[in-house]
Amino acid sequence: MIDGLLINTKLGKVDWDFVGGITPTRTVDIDSSRPGFDFDTRRGFFGTVLSTQVGQHRPYIYGLVQRDFNQDDPSILGPIVTRFEYNSQYLGVGSQGSLSDRLLYNAEFVYEAGRTLSNSFSVAGAFLNPVPQTRDRIQAFAGDAKLDYLFGDEHNSRVNAEVIFGQRRS
Repeated sequence: MIDGLLINTKLGKVDWDFVGGITPTRTVDIDSSRPGFDFDTRRGFFGTVLSTQVGQHRPYIYGLVQRDFNQDDPSILGPIVTRFEYNSQYLGVGSQGSLSDRLLYNAEFVYEAGRTLSNSFSVAGAFLNPVPQTRDRIQAFAGDAKLDYLFGDEHNSRVNAEVIFGQRRS
């Protein structure tokens, strides 16, 4: 959920959507190691989607930027100070539609890039030792493909198969 703005427009046969906003303060954060993650979150989301109808198919492409506005909330544990930052961008393509009157599909591929801060300590036996934090590169991708077969009975029965994959790169 975000507090923001959603704009839908149409350019000929192309639907163009824009979204921009910031999480409400009382939103639970995606990073549960950050102080106040369960009640004090500030993240911005800004993106756009282009889609169109081509026969029985609806292809789309999107971009999303996520910005972490929580940088002023470090965790301090003795001599170990941990700063938090996770800024990412996503680029995705996909399509959904029907391959026949009883076979539906949905397929999507997304790439993530950005920067984050590294861990602030190393473990030596039972001790935590402070280490300097570095800015690390975020690079990952994922995909999802799904097929639904509709039986066409009065109960709208269906069977589906789905494959999801992903990989993080260092």
